Amino acid sequence: MITETLSSDDSVTLSNKGAQPIGDDDNTGIRRGANGIGARVQQARERARRASNGTANYIKNEPMKAMLIAVALGAALAAVIRLVARSGGKD
Repeated sequence: MITETLSSDDSVTLSNKGAQPIGDDDNTGIRRGANGIGARVQQARERARRASNGTANYIKNEPMKAMLIAVALGAALAAVIRLVARSGGKD
């Protein structure tokens, strides 16, 4: 628990009763947490790589469908941008 006390010269001091200094046990927990985060980042990278490879293979195998999908998504995105731009000044 952290408490504040004012001394006679009006400076603030903090008291941390029952606190233990950081030791090897605390560092072990920090290392485990960092390793867990690193493993999750590696998993995310692997999933992104697989998705990228899958996309590239789809484009190679179905180039016409891939092109039509890209055109449709581009048109939809352009329409959304136009709608947002028009309604932006009507607040």
